[in-house]
Amino acid sequence: MKILFITDPHIRGNNPVSRIDNYSESLRNKHNEIGQIIKNDSIDVVIHGGDIFHSPDVSKSLISEYIKIFKSWEVPIYAIAGSHDVIGYNEKTISRTALGVLIAADAVKLLGSIPTEIWSNIFVVGINHSYRLDENPKNYFVKKCDKDCILIETVHGMVVDKPFFDEYTLIKDIKTEADLFLSGHYHPGWKPQKVNNTLFINPGSLGRVENIERVFPPSVCILNIDHRFPEKKNIDYKIVPLKCVVPSKDVFKTVTKLGTETSEKILEFMKTLSQKTGDLEKHDAKSLVLKIAKEEKVDDKIIEEALIIIDEVMFND
Repeated sequence: MKILFITDPHIRGNNPVSRIDNYSESLRNKHNEIGQIIKNDSIDVVIHGGDIFHSPDVSKSLISEYIKIFKSWEVPIYAIAGSHDVIGYNEKTISRTALGVLIAADAVKLLGSIPTEIWSNIFVVGINHSYRLDENPKNYFVKKCDKDCILIETVHGMVVDKPFFDEYTLIKDIKTEADLFLSGHYHPGWKPQKVNNTLFINPGSLGRVENIERVFPPSVCILNIDHRFPEKKNIDYKIVPLKCVVPSKDVFKTVTKLGTETSEKILEFMKTLSQKTGDLEKHDAKSLVLKIAKEEKVDDKIIEEALIIIDEVMFND
């Protein structure tokens, strides 16, 4: 069987502050090209690594447009919830989100901890994003229901191949019985690698909401699994860059440099926000930011940047 894996398109109806092109049109072109790849390569199933939308609350017209696009692919789409797909990092809010509407419309199917058989003897387990996910590598352990099956694990967590400045989990520290580990959330992506008999893949984000150094241009990953002989566990893959992608220099006006002291402080504060606001709603986000910032004695510059993230990243559609 053939699987197409994509992650982190961050679909939204307006432009990120850093982009000078038409972001919505760019994403529309990417998804239409993916539809063509699905047909040309006879893809059987799509697996989605999360952050389908850039906000849990986007316009009805945008949701309607992507219901039509996803259904036009004419293959099952299995997805997990990313950090932007739910309200306040709480997966219990999915039914109230844009992702919930996609699920209700049968445009995508939500994966969970119970293995889903997507093909004969091929199972998928999904791990949704949570702010506690990367507190311990053991959170990524999944057990096979059958030692002879092929098990795919799909996650939305800060899984990286080298140390990062946010809370993260190194690939080498993950112990799992999955044969294939598909990861989203970390936008730069990393080169596919096999560790402890598990193949780890993250092609990077499909959507570019910040100009960062990437391993691949916006791409999809095509996996070919011979389900007739699961005992061999032969999984072939190829990273396929999208032809419609425009060079970064033509779509960005600024460059985001990760790893600075300020960036670390911003991320630390945003993590504090997520821990202290279990159900962060759009209408009270700013007031909560200011209240918690005062309690934590956060520097004004960090507060300003956090408010920009709230306005321009977390909740705009």
